[in-house]
Amino acid sequence: MAGLALSVPRSLDALFDSGVVGNLPDGQLIERFTARHREAAELAFHALVDRHGPMVLRVCRRVLDDPNDAEDAFQATFLILLRRAGSIRERGSVASWLHGVAHRVASRARVESARRRRIERQGIRPDAGHDDQAARLDLESLIDEELTRLPEKYQAPVVLCYLEGLTHEAAATRLGWPVGTVRGRLARARDLLRSRLVRRGIAAPSAVGAIGAFAAPARARVPAAMGEATVRAAADVLMGRALAASTSVRVATLVEATARGGTAIGAKVAVVTLVTVLGVAIAGRSPSPPPPPSAPQVPTQAPAAPREAVRRAMLQLKGTWTTEVDVQETVNGIPAPPRKQKMTWSIDRDTITESDGVFVGWTYRYSLNPDRKPATIDLRSLNIGLDLKGLYKLEGDTLTICYDHERPKNLEPRAPGSAIRQVLRRESRTPTKLSPRFPNAEGCYWAVSPHERGGLPTSMASGSLNIIVGAPDDGAMRVSVASMARLIDGEPDAEYRPVAFDADKKRYAFNLTEGGGWSTSASFRDVVLGHGEFRLDPAVLPAQRVKALGIEVVTPEGKRAARAAASKTAMQEARDSRIDVLPWPEVGKPYPFALKDTAGRAVRSADLKGKVVLIDCWAGWCSPCMTRMPGLKALYQRRHDAGLEVIGVNFDRHPAQTDELVKRLGLPWPEVYVPADDRTYTLWQDASGIHDLPRLLLIDRQGILRWDGGTDKLEKQVEAMLRM
Repeated sequence: MAGLALSVPRSLDALFDSGVVGNLPDGQLIERFTARHREAAELAFHALVDRHGPMVLRVCRRVLDDPNDAEDAFQATFLILLRRAGSIRERGSVASWLHGVAHRVASRARVESARRRRIERQGIRPDAGHDDQAARLDLESLIDEELTRLPEKYQAPVVLCYLEGLTHEAAATRLGWPVGTVRGRLARARDLLRSRLVRRGIAAPSAVGAIGAFAAPARARVPAAMGEATVRAAADVLMGRALAASTSVRVATLVEATARGGTAIGAKVAVVTLVTVLGVAIAGRSPSPPPPPSAPQVPTQAPAAPREAVRRAMLQLKGTWTTEVDVQETVNGIPAPPRKQKMTWSIDRDTITESDGVFVGWTYRYSLNPDRKPATIDLRSLNIGLDLKGLYKLEGDTLTICYDHERPKNLEPRAPGSAIRQVLRRESRTPTKLSPRFPNAEGCYWAVSPHERGGLPTSMASGSLNIIVGAPDDGAMRVSVASMARLIDGEPDAEYRPVAFDADKKRYAFNLTEGGGWSTSASFRDVVLGHGEFRLDPAVLPAQRVKALGIEVVTPEGKRAARAAASKTAMQEARDSRIDVLPWPEVGKPYPFALKDTAGRAVRSADLKGKVVLIDCWAGWCSPCMTRMPGLKALYQRRHDAGLEVIGVNFDRHPAQTDELVKRLGLPWPEVYVPADDRTYTLWQDASGIHDLPRLLLIDRQGILRWDGGTDKLEKQVEAMLRM
């Protein structure tokens, strides 16, 4: 690949935007993401999902019985908004536009679901029950359908007031109307809906009651995982990724059909189906599944058509399957012995997703030919576009699959490694929703030959783990690694680093030369993006002697252990060289330090006993540091007389520029500058363990370290210690 598929750290403008974008009107949010500026577009789209998501989800759930179908329709609705936003004429009526799209998408999904159920239930008598809740949802869905037929001036206030729960005043502000106009049009809309329901065969009292219940909006929020999946898919599309690779096949199909106007027929069919079911439900009778429109009647004695046979075969594979594989990996620098790893396959419709419980490694779109002997399966990886051909056999709850680049001749490959053979056991007939720690990373350990195919590859990638191998420089190998991780207790749950192997399979570590920091996504605050540049010293192993290149995972526990060991070595070297550094922080233990500020004055913990001391580790290039500086200054000015002291420790490495910045900010506390020379700067980082900024250390009146972290809940911590 030509470059890394990850965002660079966000600009200050985007950081400030994230705090105010949620208050913008719909029209301005639409303008932001139709402009397709990545950061602003992602923030605006996220705000629209937060604002209108509960209403869209409620519409989808009224039409669709299956929660998975409702989730697919929800996601498809917002992806259609992403595609068709420019066509919305009334920017103040985004809510009613979304309501109409959601109902059309859900209606199409309902027809397709009914067809699937007919296949699944062949030979099985339908359930006799149709409970009151289902009848109520059917009736409310009918109101949704009639609401989409009202003129916009009546539809918009109903959606805002009845479905999104806005007051008349708030709806008037959103629409730019007088409050009296909103109230009058709501009353007229209720009359129109009631008369239309009566014409559809609903008794007048029942129609009035149904509209009253419909007008009591549910307060439930959209599940976090559902909202994140929708915004993540939209972010992928904004970055130019194909829709089919950004979401499920089911959602992509719904988006494509609706975006090109393909839901009109489906919506009409859904209305006929809905009225049939609704009429039977009100009469207290159990309906049989309605036949599909114009579907040919196939005689029961006739052989199944090839397409029907494929559908039956795919339904037989639907569910959650598990198997065990042998795994060999390197963790925290130590090669581990082979172990058994449980792998889960979730097969749903025409998609297979594979996970080892930590990562979702591969997602395939598959097709079958069950009439072949043996039956064949073709796999298309959605991760990297890899095509695989295979054979499969289903015996009860045991599924055997053998596949390779070329189709194997049988299910029992003779030569080891000639094909991949999986024997899976069914755990459930329901596909599992697989939740990775972070998206699309393939595994903890990954080794490749850098000299295969006659040359040094320039890049390799596995989902969101990306590697660029640079040309040797003065005999040194250089590797760039970018990855994604989730924040656990303020730290990435995994980091990656390259390692090299010689002809004897001896392992050699690279040195980090640049980067190593993390940036967050505006949409997913618990997901961080990391990037590092690494170099292998040619005196240790020249590039021409590298026989294999690997990527290994560094867990938080291993990282802390390595840093603690490095801290002891660095502290001893600092003492021997008489260099003042901050010590390694351990919450709950005394934190003694002795430093000198920019004026040469001593700054010592022994002189600050009886004070609450906050050490602010910062830099001018650190956007979060600069963003929270005014608040920190205000806290100091407000609570200094009560015993709060602040000490700044700056990691900029540019004393003259930092002097000017400190004066411009008007910082009233002493500042300590970390020396700029490489040796002392590294000693500071290794001894203190401070590699990422911002970092705040809070010490109580007895000199005990009580807080080590970011700005979250800092003020409460300070107030609690001042009261002690």
